[in-house]
Amino acid sequence: MEFGPDFGERIRARRKELGLKQGDVAPELGITVSAYSLWEHGKLHKPPSPAQVEKLVRILKLTREYLILGSAPGEALAARTEEERNLLLALRTLPPERRRLVTDLLKLISTSDIHGPENPENSRNRESSKSS
Repeated sequence: MEFGPDFGERIRARRKELGLKQGDVAPELGITVSAYSLWEHGKLHKPPSPAQVEKLVRILKLTREYLILGSAPGEALAARTEEERNLLLALRTLPPERRRLVTDLLKLISTSDIHGPENPENSRNRESSKSS
């Protein structure tokens, strides 16, 4: 099971909202306070098991999706920076077919094995093979 960014911050903030101490939560999960503290500090050397996730959902009164990924069911992730807000606004103004193109491009870029700028030598080789 993979946990989204800020997992530790989410569980720490929620625990505090509920007025709980680490010592209240850790025993319910069958772990030490120091192990739980590591989770809250983002050190998931031994991440929560599925059973512990279910217990955290119950103890912290969160949805599983929010606990693991950081988003509520059906809730769009919020933009975190001005750049993200501008991109989101630009995307929303596009017609559906162009929005799909941008989405497909982003998926392609995020899954490609990109190694930085292209080697100029490779460009010259391609150019010379085109002219042949």
